[in-house]
Amino acid sequence: MELIEIVLEEKVMANLLLSRITPCLKGYFYLKEGIKKIIKDPSLRFDIHRRLYRMLSHEFGEPQSLVERDIRHALDVAFKRKGIEMFEKISHMHFSECKPSPREYLIVLADAIRFNRGKPFLKGFEKKI
Repeated sequence: MELIEIVLEEKVMANLLLSRITPCLKGYFYLKEGIKKIIKDPSLRFDIHRRLYRMLSHEFGEPQSLVERDIRHALDVAFKRKGIEMFEKISHMHFSECKPSPREYLIVLADAIRFNRGKPFLKGFEKKI
């Protein structure tokens, strides 16, 4: 694994943990891989349901519907744990009383990491990606 890959992995993991999405949720792993794939190939953002979820289901050997359900569940748990407030700080967006859809969450967090808006939380890594 290259240094850039390791730094990207750490940034994605740190931002997910700040959003109160923990590794004990299966959706955490799908979100982590999905965000990394969107960062590497921004064209995936336009076809989350058909391309990205299909890629994740093949990678993890799970049905596509299960991948989507686990991602929604992880976001529900994060919303209940007040993780949405940290997500708003990371993304500089406000979601008021509603939580973001899985598509919105994946795209916004991938962009925040890609454009280094996560740097106040991850000092020291901002120059490596």
